[in-house]
Amino acid sequence: MKVNFANISEDLIKALNDASREIGINRIAIVGGIIRDDILRNYLQETIELSKDLDICLEGSAHALAQEIKRTLGKERVSIIRINQNYLTVEMQVDNLKVDIATARKEIYPSPGENPKIFAAKLEEDLGRRDFTINSLALDLTNNNLVDLYNSKNAIHNKQLEFIHSKSVEEDPTRIIRGARYAGRLGLTITPKSLKQIKS
Repeated sequence: MKVNFANISEDLIKALNDASREIGINRIAIVGGIIRDDILRNYLQETIELSKDLDICLEGSAHALAQEIKRTLGKERVSIIRINQNYLTVEMQVDNLKVDIATARKEIYPSPGENPKIFAAKLEEDLGRRDFTINSLALDLTNNNLVDLYNSKNAIHNKQLEFIHSKSVEEDPTRIIRGARYAGRLGLTITPKSLKQIKS
């Protein structure tokens, strides 16, 4: 399955790959909603606005990659907006595109609804902490493979909204609001299993 991002330039993809190799990062991927929207637009012929956000996940330092991208593309094109040391993330602007870079991580919630404790992890572990299956796809830029651990493509094709795991709402109740927004904006149906989790 080919993923073609109409609003991401080839030189940005090349810069991400080159920068990651330069600083010794072995794995970098595009993740989340931009892949979901590409499938909806190009394979299901849905009319969806092009995303203005690009989410990057890597096994390594998000801050180091952001600095290398800025060095590679130049400060005229790149600005670092915010660094969040607690969540191992960097928010930056590349041309007119908002780029969020995150170190792959796993989260442990001390108690329901509290901020999680963060630990660096593998890409697959990072995908498992996300909210819905439709947002858990990753395009691994190191080998151009699509990583789909939770049958995300099927959920997108079937227009189904489902939590990744049984404690999604318990850990973060705001996922209910996000789910309602996704359902409304993308015309998705919340699965009975997920509705049961919300009610409980």
